Amino acid sequence: MRVLLVLPNVYTKNRVLDQDCKEPLGVLYLTSVLRRSGHHVDILDAGHYGLSVEQTAMVIQEAKPQVVGFSVVQRSVLTALAVTQRLREGQTAVHVCFGGYFPTLAANEMGHALRGLIVL
Repeated sequence: MRVLLVLPNVYTKNRVLDQDCKEPLGVLYLTSVLRRSGHHVDILDAGHYGLSVEQTAMVIQEAKPQVVGFSVVQRSVLTALAVTQRLREGQTAVHVCFGGYFPTLAANEMGHALRGLIVL
């Protein structure tokens, strides 16, 4: 299976991350486990590259993954939802997952937002 793990930009425009970059340890652990299970996994750090919502969606569409996993923190939830909305508007056939502490702690709210793609 082709998997793309995405660290969305915390900004919705082309703004370069203005804090020190940190290694996404959880995403790297997940990558290791998936690769050991025989899956092809790539990582897209949209924040590191300062990608906009549109640019992030375009990279995902070009990669043609079967599964996209967003690593979401509270500051990036709106961007991740907006990217997901662009993917659906482009009728990209991909399974989308949200992970991290924020979707876990706000599971009901995230479920409602993903079903209706309510971008606040």
